[in-house]
Amino acid sequence: MDRTEGLEEKIGYTFKDRELLKEALTHSSCQTGSSYERLEFLGDSVLEMIVRKKLFELFPEDDEGRLTHMRIRLVGEEYLSGWAKKISLGDHILFGYGEIMNGGREKESILADVVESLTAAIYLDGGMEAAEKFVNSVISNKNGIDIPADYKSELQELIQKDGLPHTISYQESGREGPPHNQVFTMDLMIDGELMGTGKGSSKKNAEKEAAKVALEKLNNTV
Repeated sequence: MDRTEGLEEKIGYTFKDRELLKEALTHSSCQTGSSYERLEFLGDSVLEMIVRKKLFELFPEDDEGRLTHMRIRLVGEEYLSGWAKKISLGDHILFGYGEIMNGGREKESILADVVESLTAAIYLDGGMEAAEKFVNSVISNKNGIDIPADYKSELQELIQKDGLPHTISYQESGREGPPHNQVFTMDLMIDGELMGTGKGSSKKNAEKEAAKVALEKLNNTV
């Protein structure tokens, strides 16, 4: 089975060098002598540069701190893996049997790494213009650049507005599913009071959902 079939249409780029595409999709568990890791190393830098340039151009009034927060969200594992899941990128990755059984096709870390390796492969195959077009498709939607909300930071800023000291803590209250595909439940406490509960494929994602719930609750009481 050719795992690369159909992917080029999804990403909007046709490779001249098919071996580059294959390398960008090959996990080290295949033991073929090459994997996406070298391309990932390059792709991380290319992706960062393109995102920095895009934010610099789109937000001329924002300072370095604000631009940095946006960049971190756009190149983060959660965001990149979320995009990868939308196009079922995991179905195209070449794995060894053990990693397949370990849920590799759904692992956020692997999916995000392959987005980076694809960025590098497109850059090497078609140049910076092609890489920019690909990255723009990853970080944009029909309404423009798609910057994910930072619920945890927004919550922190909201509760500090009164100038009083407050304590935010997250506690795991449950988990379910097999080891390679667990769903975590996290409770968010503000000054010891339960203010939100969230679920996610990682503790970090569950914390963000809990923060979103708490934000909505607090904003509705203002």
